Amino acid sequence: MSLIDQNIIGLSGHIDHGKTSIVKALTGQNTDSSKEEFARGMTINIGFAFLNEKITLIDVPGHERFIKNMVAGVNSIDYALLVIAADDGIMPQTIEHFEILKLFNIQDGAIVINKIDTVKEDWLELVLDEVKIFVKGSFLEKKEIYKVSALNYDGINFLKEDLINYQYKKHRVDKGIFRVFVDRVFTSKGFGSVITGTITSGEVKIGDKLKILPQNKEIKVRGLETHKVKKDQLEIGNRAAINIQTNEKVLIERGNHISDIDYFSTYESAIVSINILTKAKNGIKNNERLRIYCGTQEVMSRVLLFNENNIEPGKSSGAILKFEKPIVISIDDPFIIRKYSPLITVGGGKILELNIFKKWKDNKQYVNEIYNKKDQSDRLSIIISNKKNNPFTYNTLSKYLNVSEKYLKILLKESKNIKIIENNWIVLDSQFEEIKHVIINYFNDFHIANPYRKGVIKEEILNFINIDNHFLDIILEHMLNDKLLKYINNNWSKFDFDISLTDNEKKINQEIIDLINQSELNAISINEVFDTFLQYDKNIIKKILDIEIDSNSIIILNGNLLFSQKNINKLIQLVKNYFKVNNSLDVSSFKNITKTSRKYAVPLLEYLDKINVTCRIGNERKLYG
Repeated sequence: MSLIDQNIIGLSGHIDHGKTSIVKALTGQNTDSSKEEFARGMTINIGFAFLNEKITLIDVPGHERFIKNMVAGVNSIDYALLVIAADDGIMPQTIEHFEILKLFNIQDGAIVINKIDTVKEDWLELVLDEVKIFVKGSFLEKKEIYKVSALNYDGINFLKEDLINYQYKKHRVDKGIFRVFVDRVFTSKGFGSVITGTITSGEVKIGDKLKILPQNKEIKVRGLETHKVKKDQLEIGNRAAINIQTNEKVLIERGNHISDIDYFSTYESAIVSINILTKAKNGIKNNERLRIYCGTQEVMSRVLLFNENNIEPGKSSGAILKFEKPIVISIDDPFIIRKYSPLITVGGGKILELNIFKKWKDNKQYVNEIYNKKDQSDRLSIIISNKKNNPFTYNTLSKYLNVSEKYLKILLKESKNIKIIENNWIVLDSQFEEIKHVIINYFNDFHIANPYRKGVIKEEILNFINIDNHFLDIILEHMLNDKLLKYINNNWSKFDFDISLTDNEKKINQEIIDLINQSELNAISINEVFDTFLQYDKNIIKKILDIEIDSNSIIILNGNLLFSQKNINKLIQLVKNYFKVNNSLDVSSFKNITKTSRKYAVPLLEYLDKINVTCRIGNERKLYG
């Protein structure tokens, strides 16, 4: 399905400089829609109008008290029109709006000098000179400056024609996962709740099940519109009106976030980069209470600095933001910072990481490490390595970054020293080597503490090392192939490890094995072994029994009865042969075929059940499976 390529133009500037009038002159639509806006004669909320089916105009409020609404409006624009009144020139909110545009990394736009009918030509030239100096070195330097009068339509047709025919730059990156911040909510009779916003990633179709945050509720898409035209599907960059259906009553408001159901979460803290404006009167202090604007959200936050007590104007630093309520954020999201009081914009930044440590010193090291990596791929490498023994998979990393697996693979190709294991697990080369080093150290310590145990079972490794079970299987297989470990009789050990017995101990070991073999299925007890070999040191006998039991050469039942593995194997074959001509086996029949007493028959039958040779049904056994 071919979708319309849309562009969003944001008009910003000081109060009463004519943003709303320009939109009305261009489109015939008045974006001041509320009674309060009409009464005050100024824009309070975000206003929207359509220049044509491809171009949306967003009119943001100019008053300093409504900057939060302005931020909500410009966070998703493609092109900025900075509106300046000819009779006023550059005013405080002109400056603040322009700084916010730069903080959001808006890359394209133009300047509109409005109200040219109110000034003389020489004054207009002074304003033009002032504006050129003001935007020097920014994205608006050398951009078009339009001179208009929205009141009598001077220059409006020329501006409109240029906006319609302009080749807009595409700055959005489609990460493959649907996402939209809610900027308006209303109820349509007969349809229910409708939310509007600009789609910043992915696509949405009628019938899709989505998630709304922070409520964390499932919603269903009933209908879609863009530019007042019904659609079956919308995509990144489209202005969207989404008619939603919920199974329960959900209060929806501006600042809410809608996405694919398995992606995005709320967080109470984040590692961030912060840039303080050069023109800011004051910087920010450690633990200062600030207003944070991200998407269409506003939240109070404390800033934690690790390398200094403050960030001065024109400076930048890594930090942690601790939000006073959960906020929807994702890595690389931009945000704006305003002072709690007075309400002035002082800077902005970007979300770098969502994982926060408990200890201050760990956070200080990690914040500095992440912040000092200016390249996205380098930061991604640090995030991956931070998982240590429990690495990301394609699935878990795509959900952590809120990107599709397809887009994730593109990111990983740009990153250095990343290893993809079994086409699933994602680790750094250094991380993989460190995990192997941790396992080797575990075995070194184990063999020193247990010189007469042949090894450990996998569950013992899992209990000691915090590591995913399936990933441990892969690591152990690698170490087995690299001859770092060996695997014998369900036991793992270092490749070069062997139990060291003297010649005399080897002789005693063989005598004990022979004795237990000779007892067949009439088990010999541990005390009987001690009594048989009174001529030998009891500690040596105990050590040898421990070694053979650990290696499964000797099977111990009921904590005392000893059987050789050789005789147990014979028993298993005997029982299988019995079942070739019989359907069930009771204790009496077992005693007959094994020529043993009930004392040994019962524990042997229970052992056969345990190892899945037989299964008990009432007082009888059946062949397992």
